[in-house]
Amino acid sequence: MPRTLRALPAVVIVLVLAGCSKEQPEFTANDQVPAEQRTTEAPAAGTGGEPQPEEVSGVWVVEGAALRFDQAPATLPAGEITIQLQNKSGLAHDVVFEGVEGDKPIVATEGNDSDTGTVELPPGTQTYYCNIPGHRAAGMEGTVTVQ
Repeated sequence: MPRTLRALPAVVIVLVLAGCSKEQPEFTANDQVPAEQRTTEAPAAGTGGEPQPEEVSGVWVVEGAALRFDQAPATLPAGEITIQLQNKSGLAHDVVFEGVEGDKPIVATEGNDSDTGTVELPPGTQTYYCNIPGHRAAGMEGTVTVQ
C-alpha cells in the first residue's frame, strides 16, 4: 500500500478531532428565535425561561366536588386587585363580589382549571360568592375584609 494511503486515516482523525473543539458557537440561543421574542437578560434561576404570572392579591381555591371555597383570603388591600380562582373540582365555578361591577363574575373557570381577573374593591366588608345556579345556596359564599 502506498505511503500516502497509510497516512490518510491519521489525517481524517486529526480533522474530526479539530471539528470537536470546545470553542463557543458563532451564534447564541437568542439567534434561534424571531427577533421580537429575543431577550437581553438570562431568565432567573429556576424559572426555565417561562413567563412569570402576574402578581395575585388573593387566591380562591375550590377542591373536590364540594360546593364551597376551600381557601379564600380573609383580607385584601383596597383598590384594584388581581384574584385567582384555582378550580380543582370537575364543576364550573366563578367569583362574584356582591354589588361590585353589576354582580358579574370577576373570574370564572370550567372544571379543573385556573384563571385570574381584576376588580376594584372599596374598603369595608365585601361578600363574595359563586354565581353558578344553585352554588351560592349550597354554601359557596363568604366575606373578605378590604382595608
